[in-house]
Order: sequence, then C-alpha cells, then structure tokens
Amino acid sequence: FIKYKNKFEKASWTEVFKIIKSKIENTNKDKICGFVGDLTNMETAFIFKEFFDINKVKYQKNIFLALSTNYNQKWSFNVSHESTNSDELLLDSGQDESFDSANDWSSISMAYKFDSDHTLELFYGSIRGGLDCTNGVCRYIQAFDDGIRIDYSLNID
Repeated sequence: FIKYKNKFEKASWTEVFKIIKSKIENTNKDKICGFVGDLTNMETAFIFKEFFDINKVKYQKNIFLALSTNYNQKWSFNVSHESTNSDELLLDSGQDESFDSANDWSSISMAYKFDSDHTLELFYGSIRGGLDCTNGVCRYIQAFDDGIRIDYSLNID
C-alpha cells in the first residue's frame, strides 16, 4: 500500500520500488545510511552492501577480531583487535571523554575465576569508547587508551 492524497491504496512492487528509487535519488547521499546487525543473515547483508555500493553511498566498515581460550575452568585468556575506516575525529567534539578518536584498538587480558561468583581480570590495551551493544543490551563505555586495568567482579545472588 502507498499513501496517496491521505488514503492508502494498493500498489504493486514495481510502483513501490519506483517511489523508493525516486526518494533515494532525490536525497543527499550524506543523509543515507544503514545498519546491519548480528541477527542478519549473510545473503541479506551482502545484498544490503551491494545496494549501497551501486548507489555510491560511502559506508562505514568496522572489524572486530577476538581470540579467547579457557584453561581448567578457572583461567581465561583473550586477545582482541578492533579497527574502523570511519573518521572518528568527525564524531569527537573534544568534550565527550567517553569517545576515543583513534581508529585501532588492541588488547590482551587474563582472568581468574575463584568460584562461580568471584572473578579477577588483568587487562592491558585500548578499548573503543562509546555505545556498546551486546546480546541486546546497550551501554556506554568509557574510552581506555593503552593502559593497565584490574577488574574484580562479584555476583550477588
């Protein structure tokens, strides 16, 4: 259905695609963006990327790679690297300390689990600041640049 003169009328896919094409062609390319989440299948993400490539829309590329291992259900080790091709400086106004203006962040960490409720972690490296969404939960993370951090976690039942 399409809205025509304040009424919804039945429309074919051809008509709908013509309207979408017209809207995209008449919109400044800097005002068009899109998001692909972790629940999107590979085929949909590929077509999505192709759509923006065909229309010459610049897209942001983020890469996150992490290698983790556990030993004896007590020790865990993690190495990670994140990079982006976006110009992070454009987003950093200089007043928000939670946003890092770098384009690469690497880290290494080691954790020891005393029991099911107590964990001690030693971390070295950098963390990208800003919004972090994991498993449907989003929170703001303070940027951390080339330093050592010690975390102690206690789960209270």
